[in-house]
Amino acid sequence: MGFELPSTDSMLHLPRPTGRSAVGCVDIFTKEKSAKLPLLYRLYYPTSEKEDMNRWPSWFPHSRYSESYMSTFATPRFFQSSLGGIFNWLSGNPRIPANEGSKPLEERLPVVIFSHGLVGCRTTYSYLCADIASQGYYVAALEHGDNSACLRMMLDSPDGEVTWREREILPEGAPEGDLRARQLEYRTREVSQCLDSLHQLDMGQHQDHFIWNTNSDENVENTGLAGFQGKIGTEESIVSGHSMGGATTVRTLNQDNRFTGGVALDSWMFPLKEEEVNFAKEKLLFVNFERFQNNKNLTTMQRFATEPEIEGVASNVISLKNAAHYSCTDILVIFQSTFLGRLVLGKQEDKFDSYARLLTSSQLFNGWVKHHLSNETSHFHSALQASQDNIFHGIKFKEN
Repeated sequence: MGFELPSTDSMLHLPRPTGRSAVGCVDIFTKEKSAKLPLLYRLYYPTSEKEDMNRWPSWFPHSRYSESYMSTFATPRFFQSSLGGIFNWLSGNPRIPANEGSKPLEERLPVVIFSHGLVGCRTTYSYLCADIASQGYYVAALEHGDNSACLRMMLDSPDGEVTWREREILPEGAPEGDLRARQLEYRTREVSQCLDSLHQLDMGQHQDHFIWNTNSDENVENTGLAGFQGKIGTEESIVSGHSMGGATTVRTLNQDNRFTGGVALDSWMFPLKEEEVNFAKEKLLFVNFERFQNNKNLTTMQRFATEPEIEGVASNVISLKNAAHYSCTDILVIFQSTFLGRLVLGKQEDKFDSYARLLTSSQLFNGWVKHHLSNETSHFHSALQASQDNIFHGIKFKEN
């Protein structure tokens, strides 16, 4: 039958993270100032506090997000609203197993900045980001302001009025390259400025930052931004992303040498077709999902492929067999067990279901990052060994 979402005390939720620590989270806004973009990111981090389901945020941060996901299928606002309600009902709007506002661990930990794909947002990859955080990282999941997100929440102050930045839809017949180039440049700036932002929090300089609580109607403990001082190890930073976020990962490595490495998940390479390679290729891991990749995309990716110096690994490109493009998102684990979800997304495989693919992505990610931050390969080799029947190495072009 495949994976189904767990339920605890009648509360539907994403799977619990698999790492050694429980996870906390906060939504952080930064104020627009001179050359600095206004940022929004959800920060996941390990906490010593016990899990508290009353403080787990909902997958949809606001009802507008369910409508915005549906904007892909319906342009008129009336239909978006109706379909959004159905989308919300079908999903069950599960909770994310991360205590909102928990205190971070006292130890100093490395950083991961995560860039979502087109029509995604800061919660689209909640399981992946929470699972990575549980292994001992600060994970900042950006909600991009380049008009590529399904919706971007805008807020100038904690008690200000929420406004929205809508997704930009390409006019019929307009060249896509111009739009994606502009968006990619904006995204790359956001990733670099997110690292600046985390460094400021680590230094105790948080005057231009504020926390927004999704559970604002509940009594959620808010430790404040001062609690992160001295704990966010921005000197050890990884950039990652999915689809358009994979392209953002590659561009960021090209432009910002502060990042130690990167993991690009099922990258959409179209925005990088003219990109030169200005970084050491062994810093980058591609994790592809076989069903999405075509020869044109792989041809661009081949410029960034190499043979990294990891014993027993032939390529920095690894593919999950028969995996769909959304395999690292929460979407498949939420919807693929429902009747309508199976009709739209297809049936899960019994031996390598949607959760198994999501978990494999996290394990490969964690192993690669440990190699680059700690110069050890055992975790990466263990992840490869555990998934050996479901992956293949290197770029394999498809026969016409």
